[in-house]
Amino acid sequence: MDWLDEANRWLPLASFLAPGMLIIGGLAIKGKLATKDDLNRLSAERTASDTAFKERLDKLEGHWGDRVGAVEKASEKRMAAVEATCAAVQAEIRHLPDQDALGELRDRIAGVEANVKGLSAGIDGLREVLERIERPLDLLMKHHLKGD
Repeated sequence: MDWLDEANRWLPLASFLAPGMLIIGGLAIKGKLATKDDLNRLSAERTASDTAFKERLDKLEGHWGDRVGAVEKASEKRMAAVEATCAAVQAEIRHLPDQDALGELRDRIAGVEANVKGLSAGIDGLREVLERIERPLDLLMKHHLKGD
């Protein structure tokens, strides 16, 4: 119990010095704490800073508000142009033929195609006739031009 004896021997001195140390520490801390004047000064500085910030924010809001307004107007004009274009496209689409009309057109085109094939065959026949006539006609022309 050697260390207990040492502790008992130094305990009266420690109990005498402890309150003094606490008082010195408290005074040191009190010197570091803010006073009412410090708090009032900081509050005034903060109020001034807040006021300056609000003024800058109001200027920015005014500036950006004008820009946003201009962008909104431009967007409205563009949207009106898009709507007009869309309406024109819709009007054109309404005039396009539907499925039934396209089927009818397909049938008519098939009929015209058949007529063209028939005409092509007739023209081919006429071509053959003209080719048969061309040679004798050419000989007659030459004979006539020579005067024989």
